[in-house]
Amino acid sequence: MVNNEYAIAYKEVLEILKYIPEEDFNKIHNDTIEMFKTYSDKKYIFSYDPSKTLDEQNVSKRAKAIIGILFRDYWATPTQRKK
Repeated sequence: MVNNEYAIAYKEVLEILKYIPEEDFNKIHNDTIEMFKTYSDKKYIFSYDPSKTLDEQNVSKRAKAIIGILFRDYWATPTQRKK
């Protein structure tokens, strides 16, 4: 079983990922997406509004960190990765 903070973060990340371009979504390994789905809190309800910032929507710190890791690992240019 996964920590409840991570379960909530995985649910938030899955919801946020619905709003990224399909091309970017497809860069994420299927195993990663499946892990998010398996360990997400199925009872937690989170709705994402792409017109607002993550801070305006009270996205958890863990979810923000996961989004940052996804950016670094899948979407960042080599120059961005160095920073």
